[in-house]
Amino acid sequence: MKKILLVSILVCLTVGIFIFNIFSKPDHNDQQLIVKINDISTPDINTPNINSANSPKIEAPNLSTIIAIEDEKERQHQLTQYFNKAMLVKPLDAIKGIEQLKNQQYKEYGYQFALLAWSNSNLDALLNWLQKLEPNPIMDSALLKLIDAHSSDITLAVEIAEQISDMPVRVEAISNLATRWAESNPQEALLWAFNATKQENNQWIELVMDIFAKNDIAGAISALSQFDGADQEKIHTAIQMIINRFDPGLLNANTLASIESLTPEDMRALVIGALLPLLIASELLSLNDLDRLIGQLAPGDIKDQLYQDLASSWVYEDPQEAIAYANSLSGITRDVTINAVIANWMVEDLEATDAWLGTLDENIDIVSDTLGRGAAEQSHIEISDKWLDAIENNEMRTKASIDVVRSYYNDDVAAGIYHLVYQKNISTQIKLNILHELYPNEVFITPREVLDELGRLEGLRSAIDEQQPNNEPEK
Repeated sequence: MKKILLVSILVCLTVGIFIFNIFSKPDHNDQQLIVKINDISTPDINTPNINSANSPKIEAPNLSTIIAIEDEKERQHQLTQYFNKAMLVKPLDAIKGIEQLKNQQYKEYGYQFALLAWSNSNLDALLNWLQKLEPNPIMDSALLKLIDAHSSDITLAVEIAEQISDMPVRVEAISNLATRWAESNPQEALLWAFNATKQENNQWIELVMDIFAKNDIAGAISALSQFDGADQEKIHTAIQMIINRFDPGLLNANTLASIESLTPEDMRALVIGALLPLLIASELLSLNDLDRLIGQLAPGDIKDQLYQDLASSWVYEDPQEAIAYANSLSGITRDVTINAVIANWMVEDLEATDAWLGTLDENIDIVSDTLGRGAAEQSHIEISDKWLDAIENNEMRTKASIDVVRSYYNDDVAAGIYHLVYQKNISTQIKLNILHELYPNEVFITPREVLDELGRLEGLRSAIDEQQPNNEPEK
């Protein structure tokens, strides 16, 4: 009986051990989830070799077993301990173990803890590894968690966000971080934005500079000095954000000082030119104030252009002051600036423009040309003819006269032909050439013949036009 009892006990023990081995042994699919940390040494966190080959043997835990722990607090504790050790000594093997998990939720969970541990032990190695990854939605989700973990270090958080492979997810993450960064340290955020590579149409410059200019317009303007030599498109994007936020009614001495102190001079000239219409609209600055601002620039085309822009825009503030200012300049700058003022003033008040120009002691051909053409557009033939006649350069006068006649003809055929026939600034041969272009099937001995035949010619033209397919003009 004792022997039977002893045999029964032995059988039970054997069966128990067999069952224990079955349920305690990892499934075949999880065999590779056990990270063997053998024969490796703990590397210096600054070493680029993240899988060193010399170390004492360390007993490794079972990753699948840890992730399966039901108690959340205990599971997190165990995973933290596991990855703090694994990512320090052999991170790529630990990552490989996570990649082979079949449960996607477990895989994401493993990445979160692994990346956090790796970022704490060897951040450079982690970032270098992330840059080489293929797009991976699960990894992107883990990176979002890693960003949250490093949210107090916004520079690092943005650097991590830039590694997210899915563009909409990446854009949203960086946008949130950049907004917070621009609010707390706009200078630093703007420097990052100018150097950021993963952006569409300078979107981060737009975002950061918009917030910067909204909160501190003078500071935003001053910040441009640090981007001398930067890509012009990026600079123009930044300046446009300043323009969008610039309120002429709130212009103050600090803002003006920030413009005057901009370096290098090319940057200052660029900003003055961009903001000039807004500066003119400000009641704080007079024409003399703006002239002084431009006058600080070195002589050159940019400076001359700013003088022209200032004077021609000031017409809408005070045309008499604008033309007097233009007339006070010297050399070719004076002539071109007067012309720019005349071009705007004649639209507002043609008679006043004509009267002022008549007070000049000398003729300026480009100005006479501008006023002659402008008066013709307003159908003021008398003023137009007077200033066309005043052009001293024969070639310029002829071209202007021809252009004016064509404009008359386009508005009223009879008026155009009449003006052409009696236009003394156009030679007879040129008149005949123009008439031949208008009526290619006719031969004229004198331009006057056209007036006598105009009714017939235009009637003939209308009849021919009607016969053209699809009403195409006669060729």
